[in-house]
Amino acid sequence: MRSGFNLLMAIFILLLLAGLSVVTLQYAKIKAHHYADNYVKEQAKLFAQSALEAAILHIHGVKRDGKCVAPFSFKDPKNRYEANVSVLYYYISDKNASDIDPSDPTCQNRVRIIQTPESNGYVVIDLVVHSINGNTAPVRIHKRSLQRP
Repeated sequence: MRSGFNLLMAIFILLLLAGLSVVTLQYAKIKAHHYADNYVKEQAKLFAQSALEAAILHIHGVKRDGKCVAPFSFKDPKNRYEANVSVLYYYISDKNASDIDPSDPTCQNRVRIIQTPESNGYVVIDLVVHSINGNTAPVRIHKRSLQRP
């Protein structure tokens, strides 16, 4: 009778150890997945900051000829993320308001006339970064910024 009880006790301990190892592996898998997702998200945030700076340079370098800047996009070199950039508002002093063509469809309802010459030329940039490649976790970062190109 005693040897049969020891056999049951040994089987119970083996099952308990197997269960604990399964739980430990499950937590390790969750933690590794969490670290990988955080890495992808941080990479997307860094790309968003770079895309914002590139957008400022793009807006500054475009010859407008009285027109507003049309929406544009950037892709990162490894083709992981895409940034879609659009200018929501242009803040222009009333002295420079005649430089913008009101019939331009990219300017409709976007030009804001301001009275302070210090704020002349500011733009509100809307930036959306999303992942392209299906190999990474889907990421979407939306950033809105007031900049002076």
